[in-house]
Amino acid sequence: SVSPTKLRPPNHRMVLIEVTVRVFDIADPNPTVVLALIESDEGDGIDRFDPAVDVTLIEGRRGAVIQVIDGQIYLRAERAGKSDGRVYTITFEATDASGNTAVAMATVTVPHNQ
Repeated sequence: SVSPTKLRPPNHRMVLIEVTVRVFDIADPNPTVVLALIESDEGDGIDRFDPAVDVTLIEGRRGAVIQVIDGQIYLRAERAGKSDGRVYTITFEATDASGNTAVAMATVTVPHNQ
């Protein structure tokens, strides 16, 4: 789960997103969980964070609206003026000792209307 799930007002500020991850496996008491991807449904194509690619703070690589700094997720509270609102999708992947994987997603929205 994530908190907050809505970013209001859309004031262009970066907001720290608190993440709670719960993973249970019948055979592995400590499955590995990694941040797999963060995407925005609005933007110019660079509004995503992929840890496989975005390992350094290179201008334009992490996008202007998504930042992951020391494991903490920051999302920008903004949306396009004529859209229905922005949706950020945060994807995590869990892997157990046998190599089985599971994917879970959470969303954070910047609504068009409050």
